[in-house]
Amino acid sequence: MDDPTKVALNRLLDEHHQALTAALGAVLDIDAGLREILRTGKESSLDGPSDTP
Repeated sequence: MDDPTKVALNRLLDEHHQALTAALGAVLDIDAGLREILRTGKESSLDGPSDTP
């Protein structure tokens, strides 16, 4: 039979691992989105001035 303390610890670690993985994924998605915006903006500025204000 498994030690109840080990079972509880493993459950707690699994929950924290899942939360960390989800949070890290969100941060990486935001980072990728910001990089894409900056890259697109830089390319647009290289094309010359825009006609829209």
